[in-house]
Amino acid sequence: MFNFGSRQKISAKDAYENLQKDPSIIVLDVRTKQEFKRDGHIKKAINISVDMLNENTVSNLKDKDATIYVVCYSGSRSAMGVSIMKKLGYTKVFDLGGMIFWPYEIVRG
Repeated sequence: MFNFGSRQKISAKDAYENLQKDPSIIVLDVRTKQEFKRDGHIKKAINISVDMLNENTVSNLKDKDATIYVVCYSGSRSAMGVSIMKKLGYTKVFDLGGMIFWPYEIVRG
């Protein structure tokens, strides 16, 4: 894990290892529903398009101190997603970057 200003990044390797150890970590995939289904996603990921991220759409994520990894296709939307989540008051939000850099198992459909 490393910090770029206020945006904390996490590598795919570190994220994968952490997800194996801690099932409470939330993966927030901010791609479109079509990308999420068509291209596959990380197991148990929650899909909310970055364009739709707001207080209402994340209301089921009640613990603002939960660890959240934000991912998209290439990394630009995940950075925006981290920024939005922090503005909404979430404290442990990490930029996982893009699915194109995720070498581990994905779920399709």
